[in-house]
Order: sequence, then C-alpha cells, then structure tokens
Amino acid sequence: MQNTKPMKTGKRRDGNKLVLDALGMAGPQTITELAAATKLTKSSVRDVLERLAHEGRSHKTKEIRVSVYGRAHVFGLGQGDASDDVDEPILQVRERTRAIQETAKTVESLRAGFVPGMFDPFRVLRAQVGAA
Repeated sequence: MQNTKPMKTGKRRDGNKLVLDALGMAGPQTITELAAATKLTKSSVRDVLERLAHEGRSHKTKEIRVSVYGRAHVFGLGQGDASDDVDEPILQVRERTRAIQETAKTVESLRAGFVPGMFDPFRVLRAQVGAA
C-alpha cells in the first residue's frame, strides 16, 4: 500500500528562518548552541548553515569556543569581513570526509581481492616505508 499523504513543504525555509532568527537574537553561536536554541538536530543546523553560507547569509568566524564536546567553530550572520575568512570552509570538511571514505573503500576492496602470487600493491608500499 502506498503512502498517499502529501509531502510536507517548507521545512527547509523553516529551518533557515529558525537559524537566522537565533543568530539575529543572540549573535554568533556554535552549532550546538544553535541546535539548543532552535530545537533542530545538530545535523540539521549544519545543513542549514551550509545552505546559508552558500547564499551569503551566514559565515564561519575565526572565533573558536571550547566546550564539553571540544572545540567548536562560531557562526555569524551575513557574509562576514575579509578578515573573517576561515582557511577551511564547512563545505570542504564534508568533501574531505567523503574522500576519506572513498579511499577506505578502495583500500578495503584491494585487501579483499588479494590472491597470493598476484601483484600485491601493499608489498610495494611496505618496501617503500621500510626503506625510509
């Protein structure tokens, strides 16, 4: 039986509005602080911040706050000043994570497909590391 309920619309706009309102009222905040203020999940807040940053409506500041969970970046409204440019935008973090996951899959497939007597790419690597 198929689900005939209409899809909910406007969730993205609602999340954007909640995060923008929270940043406007309390100033720059971390993802954890925004999640608590908006009652959204941290993942949802992170996604909203990525969209808003892409649209030029929010930015990652150079400020880092220390919390129970470790170090956290602080996000503010607007495009920010040129001095606020962070070396590693939030979008690049996800791209790097995906690249690391793809590399892990490749290494795992190479290890799983190893047949003794055939070319072993890790033997070359071990020889290079051992020579260093």
